[in-house]
Amino acid sequence: MGYFSKRVKQNSREDTPSSRLFAISQRDKFKFTIFYNLIDLVDTYKPTWGDNISVFKSTQGKTQMKRSTYLKALAAGTLCIAGYVAAEIKPVASETAVSITAQLAYPIMLKSAEENYLKISLTGKALVERKRSPLNVALVIDRSGSMSGEKIQQARAAAELVVDMLAPQDMIAIIGYDSQAEVIVPATKISDKAALKGKIRRAIHPDGNTALFAGVSKGIRETQKFFDKNNVNRVILLSDGQANIGPSSTSELGELGKTAAKKGITVSTIGLGLGYNEDLMTALANYSDGNHVFVEHADKLTAVFQREFDDAMSVVAQNVRINIALKNAKPLRLLGREGDIRGNRVEVGLKQIYAEREKYVLLAIAPTLEQRQGEQVIADVSVSYDTENREAITAKRQVKLLYSDSQETVNKAINEDVLADYYIQKSNAANEMAIKALDKGDTASANRILKAAADEVAGKISKFSSAPARAVMTKQTESLNDFAEQAVEAPEVQVRKSLKAYSYKTKKQQ
Repeated sequence: MGYFSKRVKQNSREDTPSSRLFAISQRDKFKFTIFYNLIDLVDTYKPTWGDNISVFKSTQGKTQMKRSTYLKALAAGTLCIAGYVAAEIKPVASETAVSITAQLAYPIMLKSAEENYLKISLTGKALVERKRSPLNVALVIDRSGSMSGEKIQQARAAAELVVDMLAPQDMIAIIGYDSQAEVIVPATKISDKAALKGKIRRAIHPDGNTALFAGVSKGIRETQKFFDKNNVNRVILLSDGQANIGPSSTSELGELGKTAAKKGITVSTIGLGLGYNEDLMTALANYSDGNHVFVEHADKLTAVFQREFDDAMSVVAQNVRINIALKNAKPLRLLGREGDIRGNRVEVGLKQIYAEREKYVLLAIAPTLEQRQGEQVIADVSVSYDTENREAITAKRQVKLLYSDSQETVNKAINEDVLADYYIQKSNAANEMAIKALDKGDTASANRILKAAADEVAGKISKFSSAPARAVMTKQTESLNDFAEQAVEAPEVQVRKSLKAYSYKTKKQQ
């Protein structure tokens, strides 16, 4: 009782023996709902007994009860509170690795409104004293003739950095590709780092063409040797040029990405310089939910590899499946991420969740009820994933929607953070439209498209009071305006790669 008596005494307005113990401030109220209910039940007895004791509820009003009844209530209430607090301190398994929320942009909706936005958010918990998952990675490095000079030097340095970052529990394979693909280091556990770095220096030198497909294929095969669903299984591809040996189309490389995804392997792609095919590289990464980065200058390469492996080492959940069963509503479209929509059911897969990073699914929905009255269940959400501790977790959330005739009531209830994400993903579609204009050589149209998207987002900011929502929308406005200027001032090939990478990053919350 020491903690409770101390906290209550600090917040009590009336310094009496009973108030010092039981006058509960508004600040403490969130943990004491059960106790309040208990006192309310006792209140039905009314102060008719002798030797009564006053018990204060909050700082207003009081109830009296017989001393023996009071002591029983105290014991029961203390046990209830202790159990409630213990449950809060030790979360259920479903909340140990990932925090999950399911929220509507408009939790209260006008009866006449036609569209709402459902966001399923997954945020990895901090990796505090948590054992990370082993890494099982394959580096697939372009060593074609176009990689000569600083590019190949920085590629070797980045590969050596990766070796230094890995621990004995991790596995690595290194593939170099030019006119053909060569396994420089077969998949192996990390042991003799000096020997691994020596092989990198001796084998990665520029020559020949670009057998990109063969390089990634070998990377997938090497990763399979130590495959375990609880490992972080990843192929990291570096390329500075067009695939010109073997399969080389965007669709063919996309299919290779699908193959990797089906095998449980993520492919991340890093495009170096201005000569690579960004459509091909993003398609390859997209199907397996991998990362994509555009690196214009080679001296930034080691920093990009550092971030990629920092991500990989912070994985708290994998093989994530989000299933949304809509009730009294129908799905309209997914914003950003891709998924399967079948009737009133939506399924989306995410490969990995990182510590202290949010990933989300955003779905536009339309209510289908003719009689829109009161509160209605709008969706049942199920999220399943594997933790780094080899636990298979399933968490469920239910989403309810309240209908109203009052616009003021609707406005007061708006979830601004969800609505901001909707505007971010909606405006991100302008990037793809601008890319199509650039492909036609119409830089003026690309500029207008991006500027219009920026103006639309900027026009919404003043209506938001949430600081995080205002911040992300301001950042999006600035990025779109920057791209609008680049569309008419910078080389088209540079703008296209920047836009493609930014669009991909926004869709995937990379």
